[in-house]
Amino acid sequence: RMEDTNEVMSFQDALALAKSKGVDVVLVNEDKDPPLVKIASVGKYVYQEKKRAKESAKNAKQPKVKEVKVSYTVGDHDLNTKLKQCEKWLENKRQQVKITVVMKGRTKMFENQARELLRRVQKEVAPFAKVPGQDKGVPAITKDGRGDLSMFLNHGADRTLLKELIQEAGGKKAIAAAVDDDDDDDDDDDDDDGDDNEDDEDDE
Repeated sequence: RMEDTNEVMSFQDALALAKSKGVDVVLVNEDKDPPLVKIASVGKYVYQEKKRAKESAKNAKQPKVKEVKVSYTVGDHDLNTKLKQCEKWLENKRQQVKITVVMKGRTKMFENQARELLRRVQKEVAPFAKVPGQDKGVPAITKDGRGDLSMFLNHGADRTLLKELIQEAGGKKAIAAAVDDDDDDDDDDDDDDGDDNEDDEDDE
């Protein structure tokens, strides 16, 4: 059966028709009775099917945003538990997670602490999540009309932030090593002074 015209014909007739048009007989659905075919160029048909599949995937419904709500005073254990859940959710490449620090009443006075918490979260999830739009200058943290602070996370490591964190860690280690070297030098100087004093005493 022809897909375009819904006309039923023998395979030989379909093949002859395709040859007369300089194209091919493409099997569309062999499970149909009779099988469904299309008179078309195989290359063009495959291209159109790939394009259609890509468009369908693009228009597929996005998963509903998952939200995690915390207070700015959340404990380390509770926060780590919530971040592990975020990591699990973000195994889905299309999933997006929203971290919200709820600010009620007097807690609105502690906005700086809440922002610091979200910045900490951004660093801790960097191996598996990133804040969208950072490369375009979009603020990582937003504030809604109620005063709550939020940050969105997408699937994928934040390579830029990870690089900064590694460099920062290396810098601190280098500073610590330099301090230790200075301390060692001071000790050596003290030893030298002690030796000099002993020599002076011997001279007397």
